[in-house]
Amino acid sequence: MDPYATHLPHLIRAVLMTGGPVLELGMGDYSTPILLELCRKGRRLRSVDNDHTWHEKYAPQFSSDKNESFLLEDWRGLPDWGFAWSVIFVDLHPPEMRRTVLDKVWDRGDIIIAHDSEALDFDWTRLKYHQEYPSLEGPRTMMASNVLDVTR
Repeated sequence: MDPYATHLPHLIRAVLMTGGPVLELGMGDYSTPILLELCRKGRRLRSVDNDHTWHEKYAPQFSSDKNESFLLEDWRGLPDWGFAWSVIFVDLHPPEMRRTVLDKVWDRGDIIIAHDSEALDFDWTRLKYHQEYPSLEGPRTMMASNVLDVTR
């Protein structure tokens, strides 16, 4: 498996375990296309990035009223859209902002997925269920939830 795609099995699993809206915080060549496909039949997908290049690459593919992409200048300005998400995927840049974003969204999703989790200084025990999944070839991925047992 490509070391940049080690999160995909866990992200797909989280989306399939749930039925509501998905928030992607950090667009990419692996997560964005698969999320667009998984959500194309009526699930809301909101993808956010602070990098113009990533946003411009994928924004044209967000063509329905359920799927939206946003360009955000600064992650500290991430809006609270006023509802809970089934899945929140965190793989944003710069990496030092991931803790700030996780502090803001950790209780807003049924399942939180964080790529490159070994580099995060975040207290995952805030969530009832949390499991870090290692990879032989690349970064680890954390799945965490207060609602669903992601350790099985």
